[in-house]
Amino acid sequence: MDDSPGVNTGGGANVAGDVATGGGDFVGRDNIVNVFADVEALQEMVSVLQGARVRLAAQSPADGLDALETVLDEISKVHTLIESELVRYLSLSFDPAGDILSERASLVAMEGGAVQARASEARGHCHKIDAIYRKQLRGWFQSSLSPEEFALVDSAFDRLGTADVSMIYTLDQLAAWLAGRAVETLDLVDAGSFDAANKLVREARRAALPLRQAMAQSMVEMRNLQAELIAASAAKSD
Repeated sequence: MDDSPGVNTGGGANVAGDVATGGGDFVGRDNIVNVFADVEALQEMVSVLQGARVRLAAQSPADGLDALETVLDEISKVHTLIESELVRYLSLSFDPAGDILSERASLVAMEGGAVQARASEARGHCHKIDAIYRKQLRGWFQSSLSPEEFALVDSAFDRLGTADVSMIYTLDQLAAWLAGRAVETLDLVDAGSFDAANKLVREARRAALPLRQAMAQSMVEMRNLQAELIAASAAKSD
């Protein structure tokens, strides 16, 4: 059982011990809660845009759909980065009769800051999303959506860009969590406690599954939205 102190989830409430994430407990860190909040905000945004797709298509600027496609590609890159870093740790397995040295090398790289270095790539994606949204998408969405709809969409994009509580922050926190978990696992491996190390990875795998599923689903929904807007725009032109 993790005895780490309570954490703040960004909404003013402190959560002690295991943090509920809608399907699994990710022990003692608020970064997974924040990543879930980012994914949920994206899903809510997509739901609003899907409901307004006819209005959006009717008022689409000449470069609107191309700009939206670029933004979705950048969001996909961020999601892929999160998934790849999680899988890098979650796929580890320590068998004394197997290739312990290779698995150990992965942990050494993680504890040395390799995760943080790769996660820093996401800053460029997030800043690009923010720039395209503000220059090419924000005005289109604002003119096509109700004030309530626009506020939700604007907030979701704000989380992806440069807000104080943003995807950049949560990626940094996720990288720090993975590095810390690598240190803990590596200590167990070096002590010969392979069963305990495998248990640590299995627990993290179960805990991270709801987040990974939510990210995959959000990307499916965003691509569906893109296809629906293209179809609606084509119908408008006929």
